[in-house]
Amino acid sequence: MKKSVVLLCGFLACISLTACQGGGAKSKGEEYWSSARKAESFETYVTEHGAEWDLEALKQEASSADSSYSQRFKAAALLCAQEYQSNRPTDSDDSWKDGAFALDYPQSGEYAVNCLSQVTAGGEEFWTSFEDAFTPYDYFWPLLAAADDLDGQALAALWKGIPDETYGYELKDVIEKWVQKKPESIVRVGDALMEAGYYEDWSYTDWLNTYFQNAEDNKAVSTDSVQEALDYIAYVQKLLPQLEEESGTIKQTSDVSGEEYYNTKMMVAVNSSLDLKEGSQGTAGDGAAEGESAGNEAAENGAAAGEPAEGEGAGNGAAAGEPAEGEGAENAAPGAIEIEGKKVIAFYQNTQAEEFPGSPAPLHVIGDFMFGLPSGEFAASPEEADYYLVLTPNYEYGEYYQINGGSDSKIQEVYSSTSIDLYEASTGNLLRHVGNIQENAPERIFTSYDDETAQYPEVTKADVLSYIYHNINTPDLYVAMLDNITGKSQLEKEESIIMGKWEITYHGGELSGGFVHGMFQYDPEDGNKFAKGNFTITNKSTEEEGFLPMIYTVGEDTIIELVDVSTGDTYECVDLLSYGKCLNGTYLEPGESKEGEIFFQVPEDVDTANLSFAVSLGRQMVYYPY
Repeated sequence: MKKSVVLLCGFLACISLTACQGGGAKSKGEEYWSSARKAESFETYVTEHGAEWDLEALKQEASSADSSYSQRFKAAALLCAQEYQSNRPTDSDDSWKDGAFALDYPQSGEYAVNCLSQVTAGGEEFWTSFEDAFTPYDYFWPLLAAADDLDGQALAALWKGIPDETYGYELKDVIEKWVQKKPESIVRVGDALMEAGYYEDWSYTDWLNTYFQNAEDNKAVSTDSVQEALDYIAYVQKLLPQLEEESGTIKQTSDVSGEEYYNTKMMVAVNSSLDLKEGSQGTAGDGAAEGESAGNEAAENGAAAGEPAEGEGAGNGAAAGEPAEGEGAENAAPGAIEIEGKKVIAFYQNTQAEEFPGSPAPLHVIGDFMFGLPSGEFAASPEEADYYLVLTPNYEYGEYYQINGGSDSKIQEVYSSTSIDLYEASTGNLLRHVGNIQENAPERIFTSYDDETAQYPEVTKADVLSYIYHNINTPDLYVAMLDNITGKSQLEKEESIIMGKWEITYHGGELSGGFVHGMFQYDPEDGNKFAKGNFTITNKSTEEEGFLPMIYTVGEDTIIELVDVSTGDTYECVDLLSYGKCLNGTYLEPGESKEGEIFFQVPEDVDTANLSFAVSLGRQMVYYPY
């Protein structure tokens, strides 16, 4: 009996001791968390009370080895939520789900990483700390968003180890958002996620939208340094063969070289700048002075509209208006530059980022160009690079896109005469101003009706840029790809101009009635005369080309029209099919030239002093006085 009494007393003592410990003072984190349970949601509670918290106490709890997993978890989640709430825009109506990944977390990020990294060693105890939480689990969003430096092993363990279906779906949703919003992290987490089977159900579109070109955010891939950008490109490059096999669309056949090239449109933003010495001279060649820009008013405004999709929020197709102002630069290539065996990095340097809201970030590494380089030319680091190939856009606002039916939308196109320059990487010295190239916004876009965002030009495709770079010492091979119009609008007789694929020289003209040539009589319509222009044309491209085809493509084919500047009347050329000197439809081999005539019908009483030949390609235009 006495023994039983002793045991019972011992049991009571245990009960008493346990009850005493459980009723002790709560930590600050536990106190706030308990109050949050009574609120409508975690987000609501933080919004109303987060400014009152003892943040230093929470930081101590989140980092102390004496804290339990549950205490560290709650303290870290509270810190991340408070930092997000205190820094989110005051006018933001976004929920945490929509806005948490848009901000940085310099104060709480470390605690979030430390908390979540414990998954690899904490086992069941780690997951139990989650079970003490409550629905709707909106605290997951700032907690994961703040964990920017989470390593691959921890992220994979989070993905694979979720034991509770109650919150498992919500946590996986946030992890998927983490991967989507932090694409540059693939260098750090990609191998572990692949081993964990994270990507097993991914489609080609998933890969493209996450790691190459995000349809919702063209600045999605962002790094802090050129080195990080190169590491990212090198890692993703290893995935290309598999993705090409699945889609068959990553590579395209170049119209320039006839070879395959990558067209993923990958641009990796770099949050730093290049140390370039503008106007300096390097050891491999003299820098050519950049041409001065000049606007040339275009004569055409045509824009075909796309068909809008049905339903609320459906996009309406719109085509950019035709020529507005054109810019360009003359090509100059003195001295030889050694390319073979040299390593290069291609950059897109936007010096107008502040002036043009919504334009690309100030600096990008051009992914597609780097993908196409042989291994001996791919610079794996800035220190390895011999050259920097730098594209610098010069933006100008153009026409407004047109909605179906012909009315203007609120979306304005932006175009650029983009400078291509080669620098010595080690010194930043300018080696060669290669020339300028026209970059235009898409001809057709699909967007919502309330969209007012300007459409910026598409970056020069990798095949064109690669062709220019690898033939940098032979300008005649790529001069037709360049913008050769900068600083020119009015030309004189016998002055030559390169417009797209053609070099054109005007010699003179005259008015005449009908004439006989061989067996044929050529007569203008009643009340009209022929206005004849004498031209020499030279094919500057690398393939056989047709001049003034019967059916031409605006923006691709060079056009010559006769303009009466006093009335604004425009006359299209007349194709005298059987007249051998007529240049219409003339096909020439690369480098081949031909002198001939172009005919127009004009009113008999026209004043030739008011007539000018307008030579145009897209928005580029120059004038010869008749």
